[in-house]
Amino acid sequence: ASVCELGISISSNDVGFGMRVHGFDDKLMDLAEFSLNLFFKFRGRIEKGLPDEVKEGRFEACHEVLQRRYHNHGLQASKLASSIRLRCLRPSQWTSHAKAKALEGVTISTFMQTICTILKTISVEAFYHGNLTASDAHAATKLISTLIKESGGGGLPKKKRPKLPVLKVPASIEHHLITVPSKDVSDPNTAIEIYFQIGPDNLRDRVMTDLLSHILYEPLYDQLRTRDQFGYTVSTDTRWTYGVMGLHFRVVTTAKSAEETVARIDRFIVDYRKEFENMTKNQYMENLVGLAKHKLLMASSLSDECETFWSEITDYRYDWQVKRNEVLALRSISKDDVLEKYDEWLMPTCRKGEPRKRRAIGVQVIGVHGGAASLGRPDIDSGDTNEYIEQRLVEFHNRAKNATWGKII
Repeated sequence: ASVCELGISISSNDVGFGMRVHGFDDKLMDLAEFSLNLFFKFRGRIEKGLPDEVKEGRFEACHEVLQRRYHNHGLQASKLASSIRLRCLRPSQWTSHAKAKALEGVTISTFMQTICTILKTISVEAFYHGNLTASDAHAATKLISTLIKESGGGGLPKKKRPKLPVLKVPASIEHHLITVPSKDVSDPNTAIEIYFQIGPDNLRDRVMTDLLSHILYEPLYDQLRTRDQFGYTVSTDTRWTYGVMGLHFRVVTTAKSAEETVARIDRFIVDYRKEFENMTKNQYMENLVGLAKHKLLMASSLSDECETFWSEITDYRYDWQVKRNEVLALRSISKDDVLEKYDEWLMPTCRKGEPRKRRAIGVQVIGVHGGAASLGRPDIDSGDTNEYIEQRLVEFHNRAKNATWGKII
């Protein structure tokens, strides 16, 4: 396939599998048919073992590679912080440590029993994008449908898809802090993430979170990175987690402590509020127009355009004109509208100066720099780090009483 400039990749997540086939269109469906046919051969083979196409020793090699991947996951402090934040919001997701333990002792027999159970009932969504006609798309649909029927049928209606619950972060005056040591004992970096949960997705609030992030990014970087020199990575952006929106601040530092960094982010939010209030109409419109132009940028490649459309399918949103619709919604957003949400979502106090409750998680992965950045690092044996992280996650889920936003997507 690679000689013919064709490519294929397959991935998995907590709700299913994703397969991507790309390259020159004249042989693309041949590769797709071969790949799908091989994938579906794993159905109903509990007693037969692996398909004949899988070479001897392949299972053991893949088992070893996957174990190594799980073991190495989160060695970078910044990636571990992101993983913990997501695990806070998605209690049903398994950590890499838990997956590695589950993978121990797995044989071909146990693997086939499990995969046959997983694939017993399936539903398939496909996206065909590029230089093709409607008849090409119909032919692809027929091919996929035929392969599903020949392998045992589908049987999983949309209403029975796996649920994707997102934890509702309890509103609190203080951040819900989760402090853990970095996994790599030689990593000098301390990574801090502050996540402000907003709520279920809706178009108006979504574009306001985008606009807030766009407005805050440069002054946050200028203040914490350039002036205060907190760290080489300083950023703010939005998060869309299975239909729940949030604003996210991130700092990676070797110069400041996690406690000092969290306090500085909160102080920046308070200080910048006055600057935002004093922002002129022209300055506000420059930010709004800049964001609108960014959203309307054409995809730089067919691959990027495909990724945009495919994400609408995997997110169950199916808004094929999402960027255009967001720009249209931006036209009705005033500075006062955004300022009101700034107060509601981010400010630690109300206008009367009284404490305000926010839905905020603070993740602190503390490295071993030896200076200020390592202050507050939990004093535990490096071999106990994974269990320690699991315990902190369970404690947070218990504090949140495992309450979720319910069905969103």
